[in-house]
Order: sequence, then C-alpha cells, then structure tokens
Amino acid sequence: MSLCPALSGGKCAVLLIKPDETLFFVGKIRLVLLHGSVSIMGTIIKPGFFVHNVFAPRTHSLPPITGRELEERTSNFSDMFPARILHYLDPVHSVLALGSDTSGIDLLSRLSSSYDVLFKVDHSNTESILAGFYPLQWIPSNVNILRFPSSWTNALRAAADWDFSSTAQLDLVARPFVGLVKGGKGVGKSTFARMLLNTLLTRNERVAFLDCDIGQSEFTPGGLVGIHVLDHPIFGPPFTHQSWPYKAHFIGSYSPGQHPSHYISCIADLLEAYRLDIQFYEKDEEMHSVPLVVNTQGWIRGLGGELSSQIESMASPSHCFDFEGGEDVAMTRTPGWSSRSSSSRSHTLWLAPQRRPNSRYTSADLRNLSVMSYLHFSPLRKPLCAMPPWEINTVVAYDSIRLLGNGGEDVETGVISDALRGGLVGLIVDSASEALPRKGDLSIPYERSVSFPSPSTSRCLGLGVVRWISGDARTLHMVTPLPGKDLASCRCIVKGDMELPLWAFLPYAVDDLDSKSDLESQFVNAPFLVWGTTSSTGAGEGIWKRRSVLRRNLRVTNKG
Repeated sequence: MSLCPALSGGKCAVLLIKPDETLFFVGKIRLVLLHGSVSIMGTIIKPGFFVHNVFAPRTHSLPPITGRELEERTSNFSDMFPARILHYLDPVHSVLALGSDTSGIDLLSRLSSSYDVLFKVDHSNTESILAGFYPLQWIPSNVNILRFPSSWTNALRAAADWDFSSTAQLDLVARPFVGLVKGGKGVGKSTFARMLLNTLLTRNERVAFLDCDIGQSEFTPGGLVGIHVLDHPIFGPPFTHQSWPYKAHFIGSYSPGQHPSHYISCIADLLEAYRLDIQFYEKDEEMHSVPLVVNTQGWIRGLGGELSSQIESMASPSHCFDFEGGEDVAMTRTPGWSSRSSSSRSHTLWLAPQRRPNSRYTSADLRNLSVMSYLHFSPLRKPLCAMPPWEINTVVAYDSIRLLGNGGEDVETGVISDALRGGLVGLIVDSASEALPRKGDLSIPYERSVSFPSPSTSRCLGLGVVRWISGDARTLHMVTPLPGKDLASCRCIVKGDMELPLWAFLPYAVDDLDSKSDLESQFVNAPFLVWGTTSSTGAGEGIWKRRSVLRRNLRVTNKG
C-alpha cells in the first residue's frame, strides 16, 4: 500500500520537521502534508492529500518550509504510518511526503547558458534524497533566502481576519475585500502579493488576482494586464506557474508609458469584469464573495504616479499594503497621488532583508524566462525553432494587422513582412471587429496609424511568434501554445515593442541528443533558421541582422 497515493508513480521521500525547524532547499518538488502543520512562505498548510508544487530556483529568494506546533494531538498516530517510519517519528513531528516534479520546468535551463544553474547547487552543500530536491546544509553567500519582517506577518494576519462570512450579505455588497499592493521597484511587491493570495485562499475557495505590473507579470508574460481566478496556493516565482487569465488585454510593452490611456482603460475593463462576473458566486444556496488582490507597477514617479493613483481610485481597496523604501526611497509623488485611500485600512510594509542583491539575473532575464515558459506551455520537448507552426492565410484569417510599437506608424505596407518576421504578437478577438478597407480582394489587412482595439469589446487570447512570413505578407507561420479553435477566433494580431531574445530561436540539447556534434547535425537543416556561421553572399541567405523599422527584429530565412 502506498504511503501517499497522490504521489504514486515515482520515488517518494518522507521528511520529518519539528516545530520551529526551517528547511531551505534548491529545486522543485511535489509536496503532500500527511501529519502536523507547516508554513510555506507564511502560508499554513494542513494535512490532506492535495499536492502542492513548490519551486525554489536560484533566480529568487528561497522560500522557507517551517514546522509548527500541533493544535491537537492525533489519537491514532501510530496507525497512520508503517513501522519503518514510526521508528524515527515523534508525535510533534510534521510529516511531509515529497515526490519529484514532473512539470519539466527545469528544462528551461537548456534554453540559454544564463539559466544553466536555475535548479542547481554545490553538491558539497547537500545530500540529494530525491531527484531535483537539494536541501541545504548551510546557506551559500551567493544564495538569498526569503526573510519577511514582522510588518508583513501583521498585515497578512489582518487580511486573514477579515469577515468573509456569507451571512453578512449586505456588508459584502457594500465592502468586498480588495487588497492593493503598492510601492517602488525592488521592494518585494510581487512576493508579498503572492503571499497575500495564499493567505486569502486559506479562508476562501477562490481568490481573484489583478496583475497591473506589465514589466514583471505574475501569471502571464510581460506586456499584458489580466485578471485571474485561483483556487490553490502558489509556491514559486512567475515563470513556474504561467497560465492564461480569466480575461486579459495586450499592452505590447513592458512599461505603460507609451500607451497610458490604453493601459488605464484595460485595467478599468478588468475591474468591471471582476465586479460583474467574478466577485460573487452561489454555492449551497448561499452567496459567497471572491476577494481581490491588486498587484501594481513599481513606477511611482511622474506619469507612473498618476497611473498608480488612478488604479487605486478605480479599485477602491478595502486594504492598502504600502511599501516604504526601495529604489524609489526618495519618492516625489505627483499632485493627485494619494499615498493611502481615505476609506481603506492602511498597512505599512518594510523591505524584506536580503544578504545581497541577485546580480546574476536582471529584470530582462526574468521576463525572458516567463515568456519562454509560456511558449513552451507543455513540458519542453522541442526547441522553438523545431515546433510545428500553424500556417495562416492573413488575407482570409485576419481583419486587422496592427503595428503599435515604437516606429510602427512609419512602416509601409511593402515592408510589413520585415517588421513582423520573428516578432512576438498579441492574438486578439474583438466582437466589434470589422475588416479594414482593402485595395482588392488579395491585399493584406494592414493599415498604418491605427490604435488598439477597444478593451470593452476585445480581449487577448494569447501570444504567438511569427516564425516566418512570406515577402508579400499573405502567408505566415505562427508558433503559439493556443489551441487551434481559439487561434481561429483571433481576427486581429498586434505587434508592440516586446521582442524575443536571439537565443530563443536557437536549438538546444534534447533527450536523445547528447553531444554537440549530434545537436548541430540535427538542426543544420532546421527550417527558417541558420545554425552556425554564414558567409556574406548577399541578401536572402538568412543571416541574423537587425532591422531598422522595429528594434531587435530577427531576420530568418525564407524557405517557404
């Protein structure tokens, strides 16, 4: 009989933790708590057969797993475990069953040498008892651990003490729980927002999460705003839990500065979707409320401050969690910025202490990780350049192709294929979509100087990569994790400022290729990509080059 049926199908390890003992590890595991109580990133886990996926990469501070005092002793403790475990066990122990992670997320380390130590650690500092799980005997100087100050604990406790009772329906309608997290760059907003989400899930079946930080989005690649509805806690950084939201809008940039009015309109539409479709639900003939967490951007000066003030006003938070300090410690907020909503409960948060900044990974590195994790939505098995694409007739499939990044308004129809080739685009469905006027039945649906589709009638269903496009732009090859039925409903594609890194199109070692020579021979004839060095023999040879019409566009070979 399996000790933990939820982790059946592979090797399972049992971990015993005494009260107040803390474990730090590098790696990724599936965790089931069999007995006792532990906290992970401040969230209390209780016994059950729910499998928690816990990720601890070196890109972020490692989360602590801490044992807690038992609220009451289990009477049949000796009947719960086999004799081989009872020999080591004391009733005060919390008992965790650990299984190897099967998501394939560690294969992201193959994409670039920048990520080759994502889930690796010095083996002199650990004894691996399970594949991918490396408990640390001591904390190396180049690794940060998550230590959150008492102000975080007090704020999370206040959130958990909110009256979510479905019997006080009049109060719920008048004042739902809306927690807005704000502060400058690098203060820990995303980490705290994640912990707040997990804390609220201990009291509620589902929690909504509005992500306004398009530079470091939590559940999607950057460049999008979206509202999510979650029913389980999250233990890991953004690239480990990429998922598509209940509703999303495409901004096309990692900063709202280029399209501020569109950014605000999108957030207003998502807040309306929360209030109309998500905020309340009926179960067992009772109405229940869904709390909302709003994670804001870290740009709080000048225009950024004005945008943050508008978001706070639209969200009408019941709780404001305001960080003091950070990169913008000497903040000069613009007129109209309200540091705290007059009708909300205010919580001042202090920065989480770190031993040293993580200098190995920049914000751009983390954004690239998230977008590549999204594009490889299923476990990584093939490089992006080897994934079979969708072939799309742009004349038939699309009502509109729009270039809205820097310089997009200057792109002529004759060079649209150069602007789109290798580009990352938003796939939009618009209920008010109408085909643009065209010169003849075979012209492509492109027009210069158009705006974004209205947020009130449109939504972004996903992102795609234009891996190849014909010279006349009438046929393109799209790589996307979006299912075919959803892709077919997208009548508009939008290209913004976001670009994939050059290495995103390069091949990497797969399971049946071990040597570099095998790797090169496998992809020497890869379609739409030149592998290795090419001589300058004129145009059309498929060399990588920069394009002037849009920054960092990739030139790929046209072998269609």
